Amino acid sequence: MTVLSVAWATPLSLEPLAQVAALQVGLIAATLTPLYFAPGFRRLARFVRVALLGPLDGAVSAAVFLCLGRAHV
Repeated sequence: MTVLSVAWATPLSLEPLAQVAALQVGLIAATLTPLYFAPGFRRLARFVRVALLGPLDGAVSAAVFLCLGRAHV
């Protein structure tokens, strides 16, 4: 999803590329890392945590893609 967002937002310069990619990675890390290490999630198996957080990761990526994808063009 990040590669698609970067390709969509990049006309000819690297500034939109860096902004979209950094915002996506930052928001995903900021939302999923605390949730991944929350006490309730720590008791689950690792593959279950990843399976539960996958759709949330996709939602954050899609939101950044839709909000910033064409804002710089």
